[in-house]
Amino acid sequence: MDRALHMSDFFTYSSKNLVDQPVIAMNGDIILGDGFDSIDTQRLRDEKVMYSLSRYEREKPTQTCHKKNMVLAKGYQFSHDTHVFRLAEPLNETLILDKLDYPINMWGAENAMIYTFKFDLHFTVSQVGKIASTCWHVSQVDRMSNLLTKG
Repeated sequence: MDRALHMSDFFTYSSKNLVDQPVIAMNGDIILGDGFDSIDTQRLRDEKVMYSLSRYEREKPTQTCHKKNMVLAKGYQFSHDTHVFRLAEPLNETLILDKLDYPINMWGAENAMIYTFKFDLHFTVSQVGKIASTCWHVSQVDRMSNLLTKG
């Protein structure tokens, strides 16, 4: 592929190769927290439900990625970095290419994707923060970069 990954690439692939399979799509700096094993993926498929989660961070860097240690990351209150769904049938490829053909890391990309799933594909899109959680992972490289920048 000679361009950055587009949202349409991901959903076209899922639609062709992952029908009737639980799918979790998440940003590269996110790690799974608790609760994903308790998601009813049969309901996701049968009722056309997509869960979209906002990133959470640990209150203290030494804590584990467990719900009791998590707070909503500042500045990410309307950002969704993890999406969980299960397709009952392939998606309309023309619609996906028309509505989701933009870089996956474009500002607001996930909100446009949620809009498409909610209003064009008629999915119920909801947050499942009380069931499952994700954790924003700050890598060692990021920490070193901050130390070098701040002196």
